[in-house]
Amino acid sequence: MCSDGSINSFDFDSVNQASRLFKIMSNLNRIRIIALLNENDMTVTDVSKQLSLEQSAVSHQLRLLKDANIVA
Repeated sequence: MCSDGSINSFDFDSVNQASRLFKIMSNLNRIRIIALLNENDMTVTDVSKQLSLEQSAVSHQLRLLKDANIVA
């Protein structure tokens, strides 16, 4: 915060970026997917079987993780 109580744009951008990351990481299935992929490269089918999730749900979560640059 600046001395006048305003938030400068750098701090505001950093806070927004952190907020987006926390939102992405707040989903248990996303964390489970990241943990699996940290151990091995896996297909959507492999992940869905391992986590007992529908392939469409895994694909959706992977898209969000990719959009956030958390997975490639």
